Amino acid sequence: MKRNTAVAISILLVAGAILAPSAGARETPARESLPRANEYLAPGISDRSPALPPFAPASATTTVLYYETFGDGGTCDPAGWTSLDLTAQIGTFFHIDDYAGLPFGPVQGTKSLWCGARESNDPALCRYATLPGYGNSWDQLWVTKECISVNGDLEASFLMRLDTEASYDAVTLEYTTDCSGVTGWTILDGGINVWDGTQSLSINQSYSVGGATNVRVGIRFTSDVAWSDEDGLQDTNGAVHIDNLSVEASPVEDFEDEASGATSSNLWIAASPPGYGTAAALVLGATMLQDKDNCTRNIGCMWAFIEGSTATYGCGSQPQQTAVPFGNDSGQYLLNNILSPYIPISGAGDGWNLEFSLYSDLPLDNLVFWVWHVRSIDASGCPSRWADREFIGGYGVHGWREMVLPFGDLLNFTTATHVQVALGAWDLCGLWCGTVGSGACHTHSPLFDNVRVYRVDLQGPQWSIRSMDQFQDAFPSDGTLTGVVRADMANDVTPAANLNSIIPGDSATLRVLDLSNGLGIDPVAGGAAVYGYVSVWPQGQADKSGDHLTQDPGRWPVVGSWVDAGGVSWTCLRLDSSIVNGTPQPDIYCLDLNDNLFEPGDTVCFFYAAKNANGVETVAFGSNLALRSDDRNEAAADPSEFTCLPAGGYNRGGDVLYVDGADGSGAQAHWELAFRSLDLLDKVDRYDVRQPSGVSVSNRLEGRVANVTQLLIPYRKILWDCADLSKTLGDGSANFEKTDDWGLLNSFLA
Repeated sequence: MKRNTAVAISILLVAGAILAPSAGARETPARESLPRANEYLAPGISDRSPALPPFAPASATTTVLYYETFGDGGTCDPAGWTSLDLTAQIGTFFHIDDYAGLPFGPVQGTKSLWCGARESNDPALCRYATLPGYGNSWDQLWVTKECISVNGDLEASFLMRLDTEASYDAVTLEYTTDCSGVTGWTILDGGINVWDGTQSLSINQSYSVGGATNVRVGIRFTSDVAWSDEDGLQDTNGAVHIDNLSVEASPVEDFEDEASGATSSNLWIAASPPGYGTAAALVLGATMLQDKDNCTRNIGCMWAFIEGSTATYGCGSQPQQTAVPFGNDSGQYLLNNILSPYIPISGAGDGWNLEFSLYSDLPLDNLVFWVWHVRSIDASGCPSRWADREFIGGYGVHGWREMVLPFGDLLNFTTATHVQVALGAWDLCGLWCGTVGSGACHTHSPLFDNVRVYRVDLQGPQWSIRSMDQFQDAFPSDGTLTGVVRADMANDVTPAANLNSIIPGDSATLRVLDLSNGLGIDPVAGGAAVYGYVSVWPQGQADKSGDHLTQDPGRWPVVGSWVDAGGVSWTCLRLDSSIVNGTPQPDIYCLDLNDNLFEPGDTVCFFYAAKNANGVETVAFGSNLALRSDDRNEAAADPSEFTCLPAGGYNRGGDVLYVDGADGSGAQAHWELAFRSLDLLDKVDRYDVRQPSGVSVSNRLEGRVANVTQLLIPYRKILWDCADLSKTLGDGSANFEKTDDWGLLNSFLA
């Protein structure tokens, strides 16, 4: 049967899966985006600058602050590292208080029961922003010490004063038939009585306990992950205050005869639901499966998260290997960090790096990931909040690799005396099982070893840039081959759980700061001296330079132009602070280019520069903005870019679209060699998928093709290379297996 050559299109898929282009992707409205706290990314590939060390001048000095191997296999030594269960509560906060020195008093009398915290030097509380008050992710119980007898409905009475975030943080009255523990709780009256906000109540009511005759009764306070006194987004007087408490005609607890600070009374006691528990322990590498790495075997001591686990790697045909444990009967899952000792700070410079050896065998379907965090500690011993790149990692990496993670831009070291590191494992089945993956198989990874923290004497602004937050290759948004192409970021800014729509962020965003000297002020337009340099190819388009480039000259003014050593003219635009809900974000800047300017065939090249208060300039450049230098010409010679498709290959008579679904892995060089050998290099269009291992980025063809005819008309063949991201190396190259596919490719393209 003869095929219809008018609509035929061939797709060659290399090492991955292809997503069909959307037939009706809608126009994307103007919108800014910040990196989202729930944006989950695989680690370490070369298009993510935090996974790469910054380029430093040759004269820079390095101070090693910490190095630990945990033993050579003879005797394992934790070296002061401790294990922390992040599903457990940080403390017990229901207590009796006399309110001395507080700006508020008891509900009645001289003392009341209070679920809250005073100002404290406790490392768990000293970083809270607005104490007295309460924190994020609290789950606190005030419960009867034993089960009480109930005849019919439960009688309860008490006075209560609330100060909580309305609609999110709440107090409930609950019961359980578990007389020896604090599990199996049920909200009385099916959740009708959930109290929150700012109010005072007098409760005197009967509640059904479903026919139970012996129950434990509890007053419970729970808070979500934000908007409390911990982060300063909500300034409260503590969550809940209770007085004159009685159940089933028990003696009234007015707390007057109890000691201030006590966490129990005659009938009641403070409690917290148990956490999942920890599984971190040092293991001998000689006893651990390391089959995902043919080149490296670590026989020394390393951290694993399999202690006490009954799970095995039988799903990978390795039942002899203990695996990371699964969830428990309470619906909890492993969230376990290991914490370093406090590391004294010495040396000089703004370049701070965390380095460690990681063994990973974490397919995405497993839903087990590794995490890292850092924090600083001041002279009083108070730690800052944990900081990181807001990603969890693992599924794009298999085997051993050395991770180098710059963190100098994450913390303010002005008053810090020490720094602390955390590494961990996180089972996300509770959030993603049934949607992102099954969570049915666990391996024994992640494994951590050889932790090093060092400081580099770098001067000038320091950068943190994610490729996914930069401008993405795209097609005309009106579905034609001739319309304008929007300058949008790669990242989809709809919530990760929203699978039905794609809205790319309207502006490219980045983080840059100079902790030692501060950023300079632009002498032309004012504002921070943070710049984007932009030049459009084909060169010589006067209407695509200067003021034509900016979406809003008030926010992103053109402050000059610059000609590089090769004679190319670049327009310099000053970046503006990124604004979220009307609030400028500290150290976060954005660039919004004109969404009604670029056309198919345009390639827009760009890089970033910033100056500190002393006039020292650094630049961020390279295809994924991962490179650093103090030489602007070096940046101009190797900028990032985004292409407006169809582009030059199609315009020169080509019919091939190469989709680099392994952008940053080094695959592109292999393809270009093949195209050159076939005399096709100038007749192939390329679509780069920024941050290809990111989840919910939505920057593949389906997110940028507005009408399928944008593919069917110009292209007869699509070469889609997903490569093997598990073989991506930290230096930006890729460990590809040598294959003889040129004959196949030659016959395909013929």
